[in-house]
Amino acid sequence: MTFSVVIAAYQAASTVGAAIKSVLAQTRQDFEVIVIDDGSSDDTAAVAEAIAAEDHRVSVYRQANAGPSAARNHGISASAGKYVSMLDSDDLWLADYLAEMGRALDLDPQAGFAYTDAWELDEASGRFLKATATARQRPPAETLPHERFVAELMQRNFVYNAVTVRRSVLDQVGGYDPSMSHGEDYELWLRIAISGFTAVRVAGPLAIKRDSPRSLSGDTEAMEAGVRLAYRAVLERHSAPPRVRALAEARLDELRELEARRSSRKGRILMAARGVVAAATRAPRTRWRQRAAPPPGVAQAFPGLGLGKNGRRRRGRSRRGSRGT
Repeated sequence: MTFSVVIAAYQAASTVGAAIKSVLAQTRQDFEVIVIDDGSSDDTAAVAEAIAAEDHRVSVYRQANAGPSAARNHGISASAGKYVSMLDSDDLWLADYLAEMGRALDLDPQAGFAYTDAWELDEASGRFLKATATARQRPPAETLPHERFVAELMQRNFVYNAVTVRRSVLDQVGGYDPSMSHGEDYELWLRIAISGFTAVRVAGPLAIKRDSPRSLSGDTEAMEAGVRLAYRAVLERHSAPPRVRALAEARLDELRELEARRSSRKGRILMAARGVVAAATRAPRTRWRQRAAPPPGVAQAFPGLGLGKNGRRRRGRSRRGSRGT
């Protein structure tokens, strides 16, 4: 067994089936799929179990709700692959994901994990965004040397969570922190990097991320709190070298300053004003930043995805003409 694919799922009956099927459609077939239903009250487990009944490589486990970290750790403990691949229950992989991740890790024995980017699908409109999932985090264009990779990762989390990790690395550094429900992936990537492993960046995107109001990543305040916990872990629990500790302290200072500005009266007024402006301009901004057609390769892999709510390709218009509508 080369790959163990771990899918932690909660209230994901409408998406988990497609996620599993995107794994079954991979060009590499030496994998197992482990789905952990994290106490869902909908049909998440039933959907996954129906697929498992048809394919022996799919296993489904149920547990009381304990959060994404505990669910992923459960899946990791039940897996047997050389590489462990993480897939969110509302995301998808393109068919070459496992092949490219496996090739990258085979070629770089010092890499603790491999990561790529994802196309971002706006669930409200049914269309793909022009920017990729990690574009705002300015991911490096290539694999970085270890010291530079750590320095860059300490500044921002540019690692999209569809990651493939060496089992030997997880055995050494441990899995996800079960006390964290936000930022748990960032904390794990930092822990792996601080332990001396680098990461190999694989050209992509090789995945699809659904941008949904239900996503945990949509809670900005909770995500920022998770980032602060990740930096505190660097300072309090990990054996980080002085230069990395200094970076963590600097980032915590920046986040404290941002929080203080937000909590001040002037800051609250400014943030409220920005919210009004954003709400007033969100629709036209979203329209211009969406793709009229699915990205290259997506239409063949997932027919109908990214064509909008009416399932049709949008007719091209000039920018000036569309603005007047």
